Amino acid sequence: MTQRAVNNAIVLYELGITSEELQTAREITEKVPALLNVLRSPLVTSEKKHHLIERVFDGSGLPRHLINFYKVMCNDGGIEELADIYAEWQKIWDTSHNRVRVECVFAETPSPEKENEIKAFLSRKYPGKELIYQININPSLLGGVRIRIGNEEYDWTFAARIRQLKDAVGQI
Repeated sequence: MTQRAVNNAIVLYELGITSEELQTAREITEKVPALLNVLRSPLVTSEKKHHLIERVFDGSGLPRHLINFYKVMCNDGGIEELADIYAEWQKIWDTSHNRVRVECVFAETPSPEKENEIKAFLSRKYPGKELIYQININPSLLGGVRIRIGNEEYDWTFAARIRQLKDAVGQI
Protein backbone atom coordinates (compact mmCIF):
# COMPACT_ATOMS: atom_id res chain seq x y z
CA MET A 1 0.00 0.00 0.00
CA THR A 2 1.38 3.37 -0.98
CA GLN A 3 1.43 6.51 1.14
CA ARG A 4 -0.77 8.11 -1.52
CA ALA A 5 -3.46 5.46 -0.94
CA VAL A 6 -3.26 6.05 2.82
CA ASN A 7 -3.50 9.81 2.33
CA ASN A 8 -6.48 9.45 0.00
CA ALA A 9 -8.23 7.19 2.51
CA ILE A 10 -7.69 9.85 5.18
CA VAL A 11 -9.14 12.48 2.84
CA LEU A 12 -12.21 10.30 2.20
CA TYR A 13 -12.68 9.76 5.93
CA GLU A 14 -12.27 13.46 6.70
CA LEU A 15 -14.85 14.28 4.02
CA GLY A 16 -17.32 12.45 6.26
CA ILE A 17 -18.08 9.64 3.83
CA THR A 18 -20.16 7.01 5.60
CA SER A 19 -19.66 3.27 5.41
CA GLU A 20 -22.91 2.94 3.47
CA GLU A 21 -21.93 5.61 0.96
CA LEU A 22 -18.54 4.06 0.33
CA GLN A 23 -20.09 0.62 -0.02
CA THR A 24 -22.61 1.96 -2.54
CA ALA A 25 -19.84 3.63 -4.57
CA ARG A 26 -17.78 0.46 -4.44
CA GLU A 27 -20.70 -1.68 -5.61
CA ILE A 28 -21.40 0.70 -8.48
CA THR A 29 -17.79 0.58 -9.69
CA GLU A 30 -17.62 -3.21 -9.31
CA LYS A 31 -20.91 -3.87 -11.18
CA VAL A 32 -19.33 -2.78 -14.44
CA PRO A 33 -15.80 -4.24 -14.65
CA ALA A 34 -15.06 -2.27 -17.83
CA LEU A 35 -15.67 1.00 -15.96
CA LEU A 36 -12.41 0.85 -14.00
CA ASN A 37 -10.52 -0.13 -17.14
CA VAL A 38 -11.81 2.99 -18.90
CA LEU A 39 -11.05 5.20 -15.88
CA ARG A 40 -7.50 3.79 -15.77
CA SER A 41 -6.87 4.17 -19.49
CA PRO A 42 -4.39 6.88 -20.54
CA LEU A 43 -6.12 6.91 -23.93
CA VAL A 44 -9.34 8.34 -22.48
CA THR A 45 -9.32 12.07 -21.74
CA SER A 46 -10.04 13.39 -18.25
CA GLU A 47 -13.10 15.17 -19.65
CA LYS A 48 -14.55 11.89 -20.92
CA LYS A 49 -13.71 10.13 -17.66
CA HIS A 50 -15.47 12.88 -15.69
CA HIS A 51 -18.52 12.64 -17.95
CA LEU A 52 -18.58 8.85 -17.47
CA ILE A 53 -18.34 9.22 -13.69
CA GLU A 54 -21.26 11.67 -13.74
CA ARG A 55 -23.37 9.24 -15.79
CA VAL A 56 -22.47 6.18 -13.70
CA PHE A 57 -23.16 7.86 -10.35
CA ASP A 58 -26.21 9.82 -11.56
CA GLY A 59 -29.18 9.04 -9.32
CA SER A 60 -27.06 7.13 -6.81
CA GLY A 61 -27.77 9.61 -4.03
CA LEU A 62 -24.06 9.77 -3.24
CA PRO A 63 -22.66 13.08 -2.00
CA ARG A 64 -21.14 15.38 -4.60
CA HIS A 65 -17.76 15.41 -2.82
CA LEU A 66 -17.50 11.60 -3.18
CA ILE A 67 -18.23 11.80 -6.91
CA ASN A 68 -15.65 14.58 -7.22
CA PHE A 69 -13.18 12.37 -5.34
CA TYR A 70 -13.44 9.79 -8.12
CA LYS A 71 -12.73 12.52 -10.67
CA VAL A 72 -9.62 13.60 -8.78
CA MET A 73 -8.51 9.97 -8.61
CA CYS A 74 -8.77 9.80 -12.40
CA ASN A 75 -6.76 12.98 -12.81
CA ASP A 76 -3.82 11.86 -10.67
CA GLY A 77 -3.81 8.11 -11.42
CA GLY A 78 -5.26 7.16 -8.06
CA ILE A 79 -7.94 4.93 -9.59
CA GLU A 80 -5.26 2.21 -9.65
CA GLU A 81 -5.25 2.28 -5.87
CA LEU A 82 -8.98 2.24 -5.15
CA ALA A 83 -8.87 -1.21 -3.49
CA ASP A 84 -6.08 -0.04 -1.16
CA ILE A 85 -7.91 3.22 -0.47
CA TYR A 86 -11.08 1.32 0.45
CA ALA A 87 -9.13 -1.05 2.73
CA GLU A 88 -7.30 1.77 4.50
CA TRP A 89 -10.52 3.80 4.88
CA GLN A 90 -12.08 0.75 6.55
CA LYS A 91 -9.18 0.54 9.02
CA ILE A 92 -9.51 4.23 9.86
CA TRP A 93 -13.28 3.93 10.25
CA ASP A 94 -13.00 0.81 12.41
CA THR A 95 -10.40 2.40 14.69
CA SER A 96 -12.45 5.56 15.17
CA HIS A 97 -15.56 3.49 15.91
CA ASN A 98 -13.82 1.14 18.36
CA ARG A 99 -14.19 -1.89 16.08
CA VAL A 100 -11.81 -4.79 15.54
CA ARG A 101 -12.05 -7.15 12.57
CA VAL A 102 -11.37 -10.79 13.35
CA GLU A 103 -10.74 -13.48 10.76
CA CYS A 104 -11.20 -17.03 12.05
CA VAL A 105 -10.14 -19.84 9.74
CA PHE A 106 -11.36 -23.24 10.87
CA ALA A 107 -10.50 -26.64 9.44
CA GLU A 108 -14.19 -27.50 9.58
CA THR A 109 -17.43 -25.81 10.51
CA PRO A 110 -17.07 -25.01 14.21
CA SER A 111 -19.60 -26.02 16.79
CA PRO A 112 -21.49 -23.18 18.47
CA GLU A 113 -19.59 -24.02 21.67
CA LYS A 114 -16.22 -23.62 19.91
CA GLU A 115 -17.29 -20.33 18.36
CA ASN A 116 -18.47 -19.06 21.76
CA GLU A 117 -15.19 -20.16 23.37
CA ILE A 118 -13.18 -18.19 20.83
CA LYS A 119 -15.47 -15.17 21.10
CA ALA A 120 -15.14 -15.21 24.88
CA PHE A 121 -11.33 -15.37 24.61
CA LEU A 122 -11.24 -12.46 22.19
CA SER A 123 -13.73 -10.41 24.23
CA ARG A 124 -11.34 -10.71 27.19
CA LYS A 125 -8.37 -9.82 24.96
CA TYR A 126 -10.15 -6.78 23.45
CA PRO A 127 -12.42 -5.43 26.20
CA GLY A 128 -14.80 -2.68 25.15
CA LYS A 129 -14.23 -3.31 21.44
CA GLU A 130 -16.89 -4.31 18.95
CA LEU A 131 -15.56 -7.48 17.35
CA ILE A 132 -16.53 -8.07 13.72
CA TYR A 133 -16.09 -11.72 12.83
CA GLN A 134 -15.37 -13.27 9.47
CA ILE A 135 -15.40 -17.06 9.64
CA ASN A 136 -13.84 -19.15 6.88
CA ILE A 137 -13.36 -22.88 6.44
CA ASN A 138 -10.09 -24.33 5.15
CA PRO A 139 -9.86 -28.14 5.42
CA SER A 140 -6.11 -28.02 4.68
CA LEU A 141 -5.53 -26.78 8.23
CA LEU A 142 -6.08 -30.38 9.38
CA GLY A 143 -7.79 -29.40 12.60
CA GLY A 144 -7.97 -26.36 14.82
CA VAL A 145 -8.33 -22.69 14.08
CA ARG A 146 -6.16 -19.78 12.98
CA ILE A 147 -7.24 -16.32 14.13
CA ARG A 148 -5.98 -13.08 12.57
CA ILE A 149 -6.58 -9.65 14.03
CA GLY A 150 -4.62 -6.99 12.19
CA ASN A 151 -0.99 -8.06 12.49
CA GLU A 152 -1.67 -10.50 15.33
CA GLU A 153 -2.20 -14.19 14.73
CA TYR A 154 -3.23 -17.01 17.02
CA ASP A 155 -2.48 -20.35 15.44
CA TRP A 156 -4.19 -23.26 17.18
CA THR A 157 -4.03 -25.60 14.22
CA PHE A 158 -2.74 -29.15 14.32
CA ALA A 159 0.44 -28.11 12.46
CA ALA A 160 1.11 -25.30 14.96
CA ARG A 161 0.74 -27.70 17.88
CA ILE A 162 3.22 -30.10 16.28
CA ARG A 163 5.72 -27.23 15.81
CA GLN A 164 5.27 -26.26 19.46
CA LEU A 165 5.94 -29.85 20.55
CA LYS A 166 9.05 -30.07 18.36
CA ASP A 167 10.33 -26.80 19.81
CA ALA A 168 9.64 -27.99 23.35
CA VAL A 169 11.41 -31.33 22.75
CA GLY A 170 14.35 -29.51 21.15
CA GLN A 171 14.76 -27.39 24.29
CA ILE A 172 15.01 -30.40 26.62
